[in-house]
Amino acid sequence: MRRFVLVLVFGLAAAALDPFSENAAVGPDGALVSAPAAAPSTPAAAPSSSVAAPAAAIAAATSPVLTPTAYPSASAALPSGALPLDGNRILAFYGKPGAKSMGILGEYPKEEVANLLLGYAKLYADALVAKADAQAPTLAIASGTQAANQGNPSAQPVAASMPDASTAPEISPDAAPAPTTPPGPASGVIPAFYIVYGACWPGGDIGYLRDSVVREWIDYAASQGILVFLDHQIGRFGVDEAMKRLLPWLVYPNVQLALDPEWRTENPMRQIGSISADELNQAQSMMSDYLHAQGLQGDRILVVHQFTDKMIVDRGKVRADWPGVTLIHTSDGFGSPSLKRNAYAWNAKAKNMPLKGLKLFFKSDVPGAGFDDPLLTPEQVLDLVPPPELIIYQ
Repeated sequence: MRRFVLVLVFGLAAAALDPFSENAAVGPDGALVSAPAAAPSTPAAAPSSSVAAPAAAIAAATSPVLTPTAYPSASAALPSGALPLDGNRILAFYGKPGAKSMGILGEYPKEEVANLLLGYAKLYADALVAKADAQAPTLAIASGTQAANQGNPSAQPVAASMPDASTAPEISPDAAPAPTTPPGPASGVIPAFYIVYGACWPGGDIGYLRDSVVREWIDYAASQGILVFLDHQIGRFGVDEAMKRLLPWLVYPNVQLALDPEWRTENPMRQIGSISADELNQAQSMMSDYLHAQGLQGDRILVVHQFTDKMIVDRGKVRADWPGVTLIHTSDGFGSPSLKRNAYAWNAKAKNMPLKGLKLFFKSDVPGAGFDDPLLTPEQVLDLVPPPELIIYQ
């Protein structure tokens, strides 16, 4: 069985093909490149225990009509639209299910990924405990379920029990530490799957993860109290078109959204893409309007990635006050600790987007894939100013 050192690296597979598309191949930086598949099919009728996920609006990228649907019973414990932050940090594992070259989510079955994710969440919860004042309340790992139910008086916190990062305990995928009782709403760490839903291919076309696979991961995550981020790489299309594909998934209460301007290009891996402040404001406006129109109360998160100036043109004009939308501005890119800190500090200068995120990169065996060397420890991540609200590992 493959084993891991928790705060060091995960070994990612050297070569992988995406089972959801044909003629797939791995590009020089580890990203999946492929001829686009056909447009995703309309989701089949769900079993009697659930209701079908987004249908026509998911199948037609250009359709301006976004049809509301109910969410599966597995997600019923997550009240629609509840704000998942409220003093918590989010710890996410990134990737595309089935595509080993694109991150940890594609390396293992979702059950094993969840165990690993919870192990890392415990490390961060422990680091938060170490930073807290002696009189501060005990910090806990907050599940997406309890974070969506802030103020539940019956929920009890679970103290983090993992040793600190310097001890680097080894765990196997089926032995990762996990909460033994339902965690409470105290400030802690919320686990999340960060799924590449729309991947940019050569020429800027977008290949979408199968709807059935997306629903499977969303339902499993909901059953485990895990949030799900659906990431769209935009490609040659407009930001509005990307949002039309993403918005219907908000009927699932644990789903949040993300845009990655790096891949808003017709030449992925050769050219870094960009969006404008106006486009990002439009995306937030669309999301706000959709939440209101569908009666989805509370806030949802929209993540935007940046590691070069051009990725968000005129970023000083970005607003972060759209009703129902919590914008998280995330520092992307791999490199040394000093480079990571400098990039994060540069992003932090954008005070108009006050909530920040950080993406970190495990070492990969994929030829040409970049990674952080060495990887920042949880303590070092939490020492950044301001501390990131969202921490993503690819």
